[in-house]
Amino acid sequence: MFLPYLAALVKDCLAQVRDADQLLACLDGPDVDSGTCVEIGYAIALGKPILGYRTDFRGSEIEGVNAMVRYGCTDYIWRTRSKVDRGIGGHFSDEII
Repeated sequence: MFLPYLAALVKDCLAQVRDADQLLACLDGPDVDSGTCVEIGYAIALGKPILGYRTDFRGSEIEGVNAMVRYGCTDYIWRTRSKVDRGIGGHFSDEII
């Protein structure tokens, strides 16, 4: 079954990653959202900086996230909410905050 509105959504998400200077990726959940993984992979392929952040902490894998995702990010903050806030301010422009 082909759902045109979902195809348009995917096209829009990829266009936003392509047009962005950098990617802010939420890595929350027991496993990172598959759509977020696609966006991270696309940003890696385009050579864009990626800041992955996590606000729900679990004792799994490397620094609380899948190792492929963790090491795919050019930077990663995982300890405290205040570090996430400081990291966003230090790595990303004020326009996305």
